[in-house]
Amino acid sequence: MRSGTFDEFKALALAEGFDEVLERTWPADAVLDAHNHPFALKARDVTHAERYGNAGATYWVARRN
Repeated sequence: MRSGTFDEFKALALAEGFDEVLERTWPADAVLDAHNHPFALKARDVTHAERYGNAGATYWVARRN
């Protein structure tokens, strides 16, 4: 699922049957404790922690709930 803009990503994801499409932005130096994700996704979900550097991070995600 490659696309150049979030709107294109969202349109493709919805066409593929995903019902939730969002852009997540994490602030600089954010830390999330160990967790997992209770929704269907196109990835292997393992318990993990997250730490974002001084630039923060933005990513796009499509979910099937």
